[in-house]
Amino acid sequence: MTVRRTFFDAWSPALDLDVARLPETELCTRELLREICATPGPKRIGVARDADGPVAIVPFLVGSRRWEPLLQWILPGTLGLARGDGDVFAAFPRAATSHVGWWRQSTPPPASPFVFNVKHDRAYGMALADDPVPHWKTTSQWQHVKAARNRCVGFQMRVNAPGMAEWTIRSWEAHWRTTTDAHYPDLPYRVVGALDLERRGRHFTLTLHDGDKPVAGHTFVRHGDAVVWQLSHRDPDYDKQNVATRLLDMAFDWARDLGVPIMDLGALHAYKARWAPELRDRYEFDYAHPALRALDAGARRARAIAGALKRRLGGRR
Repeated sequence: MTVRRTFFDAWSPALDLDVARLPETELCTRELLREICATPGPKRIGVARDADGPVAIVPFLVGSRRWEPLLQWILPGTLGLARGDGDVFAAFPRAATSHVGWWRQSTPPPASPFVFNVKHDRAYGMALADDPVPHWKTTSQWQHVKAARNRCVGFQMRVNAPGMAEWTIRSWEAHWRTTTDAHYPDLPYRVVGALDLERRGRHFTLTLHDGDKPVAGHTFVRHGDAVVWQLSHRDPDYDKQNVATRLLDMAFDWARDLGVPIMDLGALHAYKARWAPELRDRYEFDYAHPALRALDAGARRARAIAGALKRRLGGRR
């Protein structure tokens, strides 16, 4: 069946009928998708339709070299909305390469000629019915936890205190932007997503306070059988007190009391292995039409040949 793809720079009333015909996911409601797509900022909204109607809607961040699904690091396991018998990748561009974060999905990356450069990592996590202390002792994390408990006596943990979700997200972004030159064009969308999920009891911001002053924050999303750690921030003036360590220690007890079976800490950072063993798979990959890949490969070969010829001719006297 022929699929037609259309791309919008902002939410259009024409999309209201399409989104109404697509099923919601656990975290991505139709209203949240509309709200994120209506938030000012760089984006393109891909819509795929066939003879039976809308197949999928996926918003993208568009860079100079590749596209990225806008929702992929905001909502675990979600790239967009798709029809029950449809494919979310139907809304992906065919004239550009997309980079996809594939985490907390129910299946591995699809076996497809469009999928390449697959990177596989292991995420860390722990069943909350288990006592974490034996693991912490085997990884030497226990001594850091005990030190943080002693140094943070008198500090208080708060859950979803007013304004703390946005404070944590914006402080996290500002830290990495100023210390590493990292760029987070999805920042405004992260804030919108967090506030929507918080209203629905799906997003939690844990903050540690010295009196009225927040000194550390961790954000979590409840997804499936787990609370999923998303991002964190700490006040560097309180590094000697190990406030971020103390707050994550407290988060294990909080999540257990919430009645969620799993604490999922995510992947990529080796220090997470000190907190929990390996839990599940995480992937990233590139997605592009094979013809586009062939054109890109040909262009790279042509540049390499031209560069080698230039160097050879330049070496002659």
